[in-house]
Amino acid sequence: MSKILQKKSAIDQIKESSKKPAKETIPDESGYTGLLIPSGAKMLNLACSDNIKGAFALGKIINVIGDSSSGKTLLELSMLSEIANIPAFDDYELFFDDAENALTFNIRELFGSVLDERIRLDIKSNTVEDFYGNVLRRISEGKPFIYVLDSLDSISADAEIERSKEYENDKGKKSGSFKTEKPRMVSELLRVIKGKINDTKSLVSIVSQTRDNLGFGAIFTPKVRSGGKALKFYCSHEVWLAVGKKKKKSDLEIGADVMGKVSKNKLTGKKREVTFPIYYDYGVDDLASCIDFLIERKVWAKTSRKVTSNMFEEMPLPKLIDTIEEKNKEQEVFDLAAEAWWERENSVKLKRKKKFT
Repeated sequence: MSKILQKKSAIDQIKESSKKPAKETIPDESGYTGLLIPSGAKMLNLACSDNIKGAFALGKIINVIGDSSSGKTLLELSMLSEIANIPAFDDYELFFDDAENALTFNIRELFGSVLDERIRLDIKSNTVEDFYGNVLRRISEGKPFIYVLDSLDSISADAEIERSKEYENDKGKKSGSFKTEKPRMVSELLRVIKGKINDTKSLVSIVSQTRDNLGFGAIFTPKVRSGGKALKFYCSHEVWLAVGKKKKKSDLEIGADVMGKVSKNKLTGKKREVTFPIYYDYGVDDLASCIDFLIERKVWAKTSRKVTSNMFEEMPLPKLIDTIEEKNKEQEVFDLAAEAWWERENSVKLKRKKKFT
C-alpha cells in the first residue's frame, strides 16, 4: 500500500471539512477562513488554494488568460455552474458578460438546468466604460454577485470609438493618446471597484487572450496579455491556460489537455502548474485529471493497458472511470488526489525553526 494511503491526517482533515462543502477552509497558514469559489476544475482549485473544493477568495478580482481554444469560456461557465449548485451561493447573482458575442454553448445541456435558470446573459459590454458601469451598478444594488467578462480584448474605450469615427469621416484629426485610453481606463476601473467588490463579497473574473510578445524580453516571456500592468497589480490570481495534447476518437478531435499555470497567487503565495482534460461535449474532466495526478504521484500504478488502484481490481483506465462513476465513488478519488497534493506540498516545506512567534 502507498505511503500516502497510510497517512490519515490530511485525508481525515479533508473528510471532516467535507461535511460543510461550501464552507471549507484552507488547511494551511494562509489565514483565510471564508468561502472559497471553485475555479471550474478540481486540479486548478488545488493549484490556486491547496483546496480541491475551491480556488478563489470572496471579494476579489481574478484574471484568466489563455490561448485561443484553451478552454477559457468553458472553464468560466464550469465555475458558474459549480457556484450555482452550492447552497451557500444561493443569494448570488451570476453574470456572464459575453462581450465577444461568441457564446454558442448549450448551457442547459453542458452545464445543467440550475445554471441555465440562474445565469444572467442580458448584460453585454462594448467598451471599458460599459464594463465599468455594469460592475458599479451591480455593486450599488448591494447584492453579492459573480461577474465574468469574456473578454477584455473584445471591448474598446469610448475614445477609441470616437477616433474611429474621425478616421471614417477623413477629418484628419487624431484625438486622444493612441492606444493608451483602454489601459488607463482599466487601471481606473480596477482601482475604484476593488474595495467595493470586497464589501459585497463578490467576485469579478476577467478573461484575457494571450498575445505574442514581440518586444524586448520575448525570449523569456513569449506570451503577454493586453490591458496594461493594472490587471496584474489588482488581481488576486492570475491564471494562464495553454492547449496541450489533443484528444481524438476515430480521427476526430474531441477535446484537449489544458495546462494551467498560476503565475500570481495572493491566497497562498504559491505558483503551481496543473493539467486537466476538457471535452467539447462534456466539459472539464475532473475525474480523469485527478486519476492522472494519482498515477503521476505513484499512488496508483498504470501499465500500458491497466490501472492498479486501491478501490477496484486492476482494469483498463476507461473501464475504471466508468466503474467509479457507476458506483458514485468520484468524491473518494477527489479526496485521494487532495491528500496526494498535500503530501507533495508538505514534502517541500522548509523544516526550520519559526522566525516569529
